[in-house]
Amino acid sequence: MGMNAATQKKIIGITVLAAVIFIGGSYWTGQSTEQTFRDGIEEMAGYGVKVSLLDYQRSFFSATARTEWLTTLFDDEPVTLTFNHSIWHGPLLAFLSTASVRTELILPEELTGLLRKTFGSDPFKGKPPLTVTTAFGFAGGSSSRIVSPKFEATAKEGKVKQSWDGFDGKITTSSGYSKIKATITLDGLTVGSNEDLFRAGRTTFQSVMKRPDGYELLYVGTSSLTVDKLSFRGVEKDSGSIRAFTAENVYDESSTTINNGALGIEIRIGADTIVMDDQSDSPIKNPRLTFLCENLDARTFEAFSKAMRHQGGQQETLPVLQELLRYQPVFSVKNASANWPEGAMMGNARIAYVGDGNIAKFSLADLGVDLQLSLPVALINRLLAEQTARGLAEKSKQQIAMFNTMIKNGVLVEEDDVLTVDASLKDGVLVLNGTPKPLGVLEGVLDF
Repeated sequence: MGMNAATQKKIIGITVLAAVIFIGGSYWTGQSTEQTFRDGIEEMAGYGVKVSLLDYQRSFFSATARTEWLTTLFDDEPVTLTFNHSIWHGPLLAFLSTASVRTELILPEELTGLLRKTFGSDPFKGKPPLTVTTAFGFAGGSSSRIVSPKFEATAKEGKVKQSWDGFDGKITTSSGYSKIKATITLDGLTVGSNEDLFRAGRTTFQSVMKRPDGYELLYVGTSSLTVDKLSFRGVEKDSGSIRAFTAENVYDESSTTINNGALGIEIRIGADTIVMDDQSDSPIKNPRLTFLCENLDARTFEAFSKAMRHQGGQQETLPVLQELLRYQPVFSVKNASANWPEGAMMGNARIAYVGDGNIAKFSLADLGVDLQLSLPVALINRLLAEQTARGLAEKSKQQIAMFNTMIKNGVLVEEDDVLTVDASLKDGVLVLNGTPKPLGVLEGVLDF
């Protein structure tokens, strides 16, 4: 049975309305996406990278763009990279995101030519060295996946080998970048030749950060970097001796907090074992330390970060730095330790600024210092003997003389086959191992 004229008009009307919403919504999201894209380019200014939008072509449902990134970190050798962007921005409400962007790194011709000349072919086999796919949510957040392909290459002479197992990462952000969560995994890297070879095993970076209300640049939260194995083997040019190390389960964990306007930073670094020069029977076990930064005024630190971000000169950064010092920050290294075959090495250090922030009138009275360190004598003797065996006898001789001088002057104390130092500096007065000393003996400590 056929439809009457009224029904047909309703269907046509609904179809036209749907088309208007479909196309109009896509056009609106296209405008919004383009503006967001351009705003993002402006945000990159001041991070040591200058980004230029070379081209942006927008249609109803998609767009293409091309950007050029110029590093300003190395003025003598600026590096330029080009990225192609494929953008999908419609139709409105048809998908779980307002837009998605696929970005591919395009290597410059001179670098591509150099790779082909060095390795005989393109090690990436025509694939982009870096691809980023980003989806933008309706609430303003985004989710990005960053991928780099695997490659293996050998220089024409057959001496230099490179193996890159690629990496895969995911970064999610909330609206306005108030929260950032990242997980990036690198499967492995090998670079070098038979004489000098560096290897890094599976590496994982994780971070969960949040920007507190009222701040623009500061984030609080935790992050970690772990590497299951690091190794290096090389030949010293002067002596021809082999230098090597292998580290197992290396980690770097950090946390940042803001409490009552004070910024606190804690970084913990360590490993399970380190083996030097293939001496697997003499491993260094559980090397670790904790670095602390306290008494930093968060808002002043942010102002200092802004000045540095915009590469301000001394006229811009010095007043902010002096204001930061007026809060008397404290920097500490706590529980630095390592278990050597000859015994345990342990140390703690604390440096506090106690002045009024006037850098032009800085003196040692503006510092409060505490240092404790202990080293097994047998360890020092072994390291000096190994250095001599590598053809550096003269250097070992000079260092032995320095140790003897420091012991004679009371900088170091030898007891029970352990060398220790317990030093403090307060109100410009130096105390070494319980005895006041002239500040001139600090030269020996600094040389050590």
